[in-house]
Amino acid sequence: MFVVDRPKVLELFIYTRDKCEVGDEYKKILYFFPNEKSLDDKLNSIGLSEAIATFTNSFNSPCTSIRTKNTKRLFKSLTP
Repeated sequence: MFVVDRPKVLELFIYTRDKCEVGDEYKKILYFFPNEKSLDDKLNSIGLSEAIATFTNSFNSPCTSIRTKNTKRLFKSLTP
């Protein structure tokens, strides 16, 4: 018999794409779970999501998900 792990939410965040001054990138974060993560880890996760969104915007449709060997990231833009 084998056990199947249920999916877990490791991160959930909402950020704004508004431009920030250098050193004020933390102001982009509107919500982040888990809150205990370091600011650097939060900014790295948001930066990766921003980079993926920017890169995929040049294609026909925006990216809604990316699956890797260990994770799946889902994306939802709340602005047109």
